[in-house]
Amino acid sequence: MVIVASLFTAPGSAYATGGEDDPKLLQNVEAAARGYVAAKQAYDAAKARQQELNKRLDQIESDLLPLRIQVSKMAAQAYENGRFSSVTALLSSPTPSAFLERATMLEEINTRDNDAIGALASAEDEISRDKAEIDAQVKIMAQQTTEIQSRIHAAELALSSAGGSRANPNFVDPAVKTAVPSPKTSSGNWPKQSASLDDPTSGGHITPRLAHARTEAMKAGFTWFNACWREQSWGEHPLGRACDFATYPSGFMGPAKGEYRLYGQRLAYFFVYNADRLGILYVIWYRMIWLPGLGWRNFTPSGGESGPSGEHTNHVHLSII
Repeated sequence: MVIVASLFTAPGSAYATGGEDDPKLLQNVEAAARGYVAAKQAYDAAKARQQELNKRLDQIESDLLPLRIQVSKMAAQAYENGRFSSVTALLSSPTPSAFLERATMLEEINTRDNDAIGALASAEDEISRDKAEIDAQVKIMAQQTTEIQSRIHAAELALSSAGGSRANPNFVDPAVKTAVPSPKTSSGNWPKQSASLDDPTSGGHITPRLAHARTEAMKAGFTWFNACWREQSWGEHPLGRACDFATYPSGFMGPAKGEYRLYGQRLAYFFVYNADRLGILYVIWYRMIWLPGLGWRNFTPSGGESGPSGEHTNHVHLSII
């Protein structure tokens, strides 16, 4: 029974050293991944705004054509009739009643003409402002593209000591479930969250976003043993932003094989498939790590000891933004 108890020790304990016990490596990977996500969000926001402005610009340009035609006709009529035609029209009124009617008509014409000229000037000003903002959004996109590439390079450098070469996991789950998206801000970004919810797997606390991802995984059928918060001096677990999902029903045992390895593959695929919906920072599974912008890379950390938990061959590690 003592041996069995040690087999179920959670990752991060004395049994499960290595992998997540390489704090410097993981700190660098996490920083690069978070920088990538922030830059990608800024890029996507700028692109969405640019598309919105272009659509509005097309509409204004469409509305502008009849306004320009109207104002051109007004200018031509004013040139043909002369500046004092309206005064002449009033003076030639045969009766006071006709005078009032013509004055009212002329006031309506002047109001219409002034409105048309004002609308034309306003539309042209709006076009000018929108074009300037579009140019600004293009600059932001260019800056964020550079930042994205920089963050990808930083992640590659961080992983170079842990294998880091491109991996081909070669597993796809055609029956993968689509997760319900985690809430975002009105601007489409991930809101900052603290570990405000009780963790059902421990005595600690986790963020609402991690709680949501865990719930969605369980709804998709991944109900085997999992552990989220734990006390340590680094990483996402003590911040309530990480969870380990065992590939055995009752806990963390030896390397997963057969149906148990298939379970881990399907779970890892579920998280990657739903990464944008759930706000996933990275996934570690079977000596591989998945990062946004990088995809799957080989991952054999140099720090700590090897073993099924350190090499993540008996559980899928999930970290949330």
